[in-house]
Amino acid sequence: MYYGVVGAVSRLWPTVTGAVYLMRFTTALITALFVAIAVGALSRTPAPRVAFAGLAVALTPMVLAFSSAVNPSAPEIAAGIAAWACGLVLVSELRAGRDPDPGLVTQLGIAGSVLVLARQNSMLWLALMTLIFVGLMGRDALRRLSRATVARVWAGIVAACVAAQLAWIFLAKGLELSVLADRPTRLTNGQIVLRVMGRSFTLFVEMLGHLGWLDTRLLSLTYLLLTVALGSLILMAVAFGAPRYVVAMLAAIIITVVVPIVLEVWQARSYGFYWQGRYTLPFAVGVPLLAVFALQSDAARRVLLPSRFVPALAGILVVAQVLAFYQAMRRWSVGAPGPFNYPLHPDWRPPVPAALLLVAYSAISVGFAVWLFAADRSPTEVTAQ
Repeated sequence: MYYGVVGAVSRLWPTVTGAVYLMRFTTALITALFVAIAVGALSRTPAPRVAFAGLAVALTPMVLAFSSAVNPSAPEIAAGIAAWACGLVLVSELRAGRDPDPGLVTQLGIAGSVLVLARQNSMLWLALMTLIFVGLMGRDALRRLSRATVARVWAGIVAACVAAQLAWIFLAKGLELSVLADRPTRLTNGQIVLRVMGRSFTLFVEMLGHLGWLDTRLLSLTYLLLTVALGSLILMAVAFGAPRYVVAMLAAIIITVVVPIVLEVWQARSYGFYWQGRYTLPFAVGVPLLAVFALQSDAARRVLLPSRFVPALAGILVVAQVLAFYQAMRRWSVGAPGPFNYPLHPDWRPPVPAALLLVAYSAISVGFAVWLFAADRSPTEVTAQ
């Protein structure tokens, strides 16, 4: 579906440069749409600032890098973020005794449909998300949701999208992969398992940010800051969060780690060690969002809201994002291992001077954090139970 959309848009400016700009701009708009949906949904929580912390952690440099590229991972990950946000808010409201909100169900249905149609693996991620949502809801909430007409309509639409994706996979042989040169033809099954498990940290790094053709790692400080941000949310959730959501979060962490191992071990002899961290991101972004929903409990809010935790987390994320952008510009200007003062003596110059881009990106990052965490949004009376 993604290439059909950007391919059609590219015909409005049928030159190489024009087509690439249009396709990138369209991808950025799609990503922005789903991030906006997530922001709107999370604004309905009792403590929006805490909820936005999970969204900010989920928007890793890798997510933002793909949002400006021509790649189906961009709408897949963005739709995954929106699906998690809308689904968790819907669960919270249903558990609080409220009827399903038609607008929220519609947004969830749109996100789920785009997620399914984005890439071949997306159906698996949506199925696993649905299992977690059902487990969090309980029977009474699930029964009320199933009786809502809007929920039935969107369930049918998502099912039709699943059928369309399955038909495409069958007709176009969509599950066949390129055969990599590192196929383990001489390794035993046990050695393959150990090698795949040993790649788990690499996949984690790739989810945070491994730019270009997986040729440009971010600065070590960037990975440290991003890991601290994610780890602090998880630890706070375990310490103070609602048990039901904590269990769901731990289950999501296990799935994030185990599913890529199982799939790669299964297909390693045929295709090599092909899995990339971005393939897991549509599901993995749910981990910080589950953490902040665990922290929507009354006890957690009493601890977090008067503290400096959220502002400190915002500051860490701004620094990490700016450093990631700095490294991305360095890669293009002088190469990833090139000099740090590349804006002064670049080998390649973007249309806008690199120094000005760095200043603009820093200002935008600070402005986004201030808007996200400092804006006065009145929470609803929904309580995460």
